[in-house]
Amino acid sequence: MKNITKLHNENGVDGVHMHLENKKISRHFFIFLFVMYAIVYMTKNCFSSALAAIVAEGAMTKSQAGIITAAFYVVYTPLQIVGGIFADKYNPERMIKIGLIGSAISNIIIFLTQNFWVMLISWVFNAIIQFPLWPSVFKIMSSQLVRSDRRMMIFYMSFATSFGLLFAYLTAAFITNWKYNFLLSASLLFILATVLHFYYNRIEPSMLKDKEIPLTPQKAASRGSFASTFKLFAASGFIFLVVLTMFRCSLEQGIKALAPTILMESYENVSPTLGNLMGTIIIIMGILGTVLIRALYPKVIRNEYAGYLLLLCLSLPMIVILKYIGSIHLAFAVASMCIATLFLSATHLLASHCSLYFTKYGKNGTAAGVINSSGSFGIVIYSYGFSKIAEIYNWNVVMDLMIVFALVCITLNVIACIFWNRFKKNEKEFEENI
Repeated sequence: MKNITKLHNENGVDGVHMHLENKKISRHFFIFLFVMYAIVYMTKNCFSSALAAIVAEGAMTKSQAGIITAAFYVVYTPLQIVGGIFADKYNPERMIKIGLIGSAISNIIIFLTQNFWVMLISWVFNAIIQFPLWPSVFKIMSSQLVRSDRRMMIFYMSFATSFGLLFAYLTAAFITNWKYNFLLSASLLFILATVLHFYYNRIEPSMLKDKEIPLTPQKAASRGSFASTFKLFAASGFIFLVVLTMFRCSLEQGIKALAPTILMESYENVSPTLGNLMGTIIIIMGILGTVLIRALYPKVIRNEYAGYLLLLCLSLPMIVILKYIGSIHLAFAVASMCIATLFLSATHLLASHCSLYFTKYGKNGTAAGVINSSGSFGIVIYSYGFSKIAEIYNWNVVMDLMIVFALVCITLNVIACIFWNRFKKNEKEFEENI
């Protein structure tokens, strides 16, 4: 082991600029990453999945639970950008371990103490400590695993959040005392951190140093600067995709998460059970959307931004139909929600590939963090903005706002397409000047 370590130090492998070339090792590591992130996503949804039990027990009110969830995403959102920068500069395995251990600590505190303020502070700490987790997972997938598998792995990883959400609700359904949700989460996170430590140490000797591109000292300093990163994202149109992601996430998550409530309050014959059943169908359609785009990209759809635009345009008529929710037949309303979710969910994979493109600039972790940050802010918008508007007015007004969001997304996507095509055409010139 000492000889191996010495060899790595001599070769300059620093934990960031290295990769695997053994497919078997790479694929096994990806399976671990998939399971790990699905469990992490499950733990992030502890409050939402256990909300009914928490309120029924009187541990806290719905508004208090809502404050805790909102506080998590308000803090988590901007820190994803910082997490992306850290993932590009420091060993992503260490960044993931920090997130896992810190998150486990916050979960165990909530299990031990159910005081509202202690829970709020613990969950905010959870948001802070998880800042590098997803960007680092994306960094490993897009930089350190076998190159020929990276697109396929990003596709499969897009299902991790759906499985995580499913695990969260199954856990809440079978664990009678909601506090044990947090104990289970803490235990799993500690186990994952331990396994990751030994597993990564075992496969790290198999990693090879990345091929270096010779740069002048001035260019090397420039590429590491915030100014050059902003210039890269602006020139490629990626900045427009970031803003667009916020609005798109509000639409997609708003339809999926609020569908049971919207249907129950808009149709007299829809019970809570029926509403939740219909909501499950809509979520499944979102999963099928990812499968759909995988079949089309890159064989049929070759340009990520153009494909994104096509999916947004296809979802727009369905969102317009939802403006008449309550007036149109229930089956028509559910079908419109399903089709809109199908197309909107399919955009996730294309956004991941847009982030993947920046691997050669060493900015893939930053890109993933920025996109995740924007999507997280979209969650805040739908969970509180849409619900508040519906409370003051009605769901039809919310649908009007959704139509506006969809039109804004399409406009931003058109601009992003123009910048992206121009960037691809003049990329060599850009690289010389960056």
